[in-house]
Amino acid sequence: MSSSLSGHGYFSIKSNGFRKANSWSYSPKGFGLVGESGKGKTRAIFQILKREHHKGKSIHYTTGTGFAHRLADLSKQQIEIDDCIKADILFLDDLDKAKFTERVESDLMHVIEERNKRLKPIIFAVNASGKQLSDMFTENRSEPILRRLREFCEVHVFSSELKVVA
Repeated sequence: MSSSLSGHGYFSIKSNGFRKANSWSYSPKGFGLVGESGKGKTRAIFQILKREHHKGKSIHYTTGTGFAHRLADLSKQQIEIDDCIKADILFLDDLDKAKFTERVESDLMHVIEERNKRLKPIIFAVNASGKQLSDMFTENRSEPILRRLREFCEVHVFSSELKVVA
């Protein structure tokens, strides 16, 4: 088990999805973790982001609802889009927790396209998969958004056993 896996010694995380994601090295291809709520996807990703931050990479973190809320505020729209595009690594957490407007979907598509064009990875975590995730977006953007995420990210199913370590 990797030392970064054990965090502060409170938990032992065992997950094939995490092992695959933990082996990720900074490159244009990001990764996504898909799995049930409360299994440690976000915690696992933060361990990876910590490692990359220590290597000097800039990181922008946002949640699906945070992204949508900041884009709804006219004074924060462009700042949020620019921050998402410019960071070395973008982490979209709980992307499936927000109901996006057409405008937010369009901006998300723009962020994904710009990051791909600049060869910058996206890391994401979601609970929903397949049709559930597809149904969250409008019909004309659902497939293009999900196709690009699959193309630009290696997606892993995350199922972990969390055990308290004494």
